[in-house]
Amino acid sequence: MGWDVDGGTPSLNIGSMSSTVGPLSIAVDFYNEDNSDAVDDIARAGMPDGNDDGGVITDSTDDRSVSVSLDAPLGDATIALDDSGDVTLSGTWSGVTVSHTASDGGDTTSAAAAIAGMDITVTNDDGSTTWAIGTTIAGTAVTLNSSKAVTATFGVTGNTVVVSHTAKRSTKTKSAVAGAGASAATITNTNAQDQRDAFTTIAISRALTSGATLSATYDTLDSSHSLKSAVAF
Repeated sequence: MGWDVDGGTPSLNIGSMSSTVGPLSIAVDFYNEDNSDAVDDIARAGMPDGNDDGGVITDSTDDRSVSVSLDAPLGDATIALDDSGDVTLSGTWSGVTVSHTASDGGDTTSAAAAIAGMDITVTNDDGSTTWAIGTTIAGTAVTLNSSKAVTATFGVTGNTVVVSHTAKRSTKTKSAVAGAGASAATITNTNAQDQRDAFTTIAISRALTSGATLSATYDTLDSSHSLKSAVAF
C-alpha cells in the first residue's frame, strides 16, 4: 500500500498484492486510478487556447485487476503462460538472453547481451525494432536508445544525479475552429503514445540519516520543479 501527500491531502496511489502457489503466480491490483482531465480546453468557448494537455476528459477505465500466470522451467528455457493467453519462451544461450512472446496482438522478440563493456538490448515488437545501449564511462552510467533518448547517472558528494533527455516526437497541432480566427496551438504531452516536444529532466536524490530519501527534479517540458521525501517501511 502507498500514499501520496500533496497539498496536505493524502491519496492512495498504490494497492497491490502478489503471491505464488507452486509454479503459479497471483497478482492483484486494488487501486483504480482516475486519469481524467479536469479542464477541457478544446471545448471551452469552442476555441483552442494552447493549454490542453491531450488528456482524457472522462475516466472510463477500471484499472483494478487480478491475474494468474504460469512460469515453469523447460530444459535451458522457461515457458510462461498468462491469463490473457500469451505464451512466452525465454532463456540464456551463449551469454545472450532471448525472450519470445506469442500473442494475438503481435509477437514480440527481445535479445540482451553484454559485449565489450556495453549492455545491448534489441527488441522487435510486431515488426517494429528498437534498441538500447548502456555503458559506464568515468563513473557515469550512460544509456542511449533508438528513439534518441539519452540518460546519464552519476554521484556528486553523496547525491545521485540523473540527467535525462527525451527526443522530440512529431509535433501535434490543434486546428483552429472554423470562423473563430484562432491559430493552431502545439500540444505538449508526456503520455507514451502521444506526440510532444523534446524535454530534459534533472533529478537529484540523497539518502538521509533518518532513512528517508529526499529528491528534487526539474523538468524543461513545463519548467516545473518538484521536491519529494520518501520513506520505505
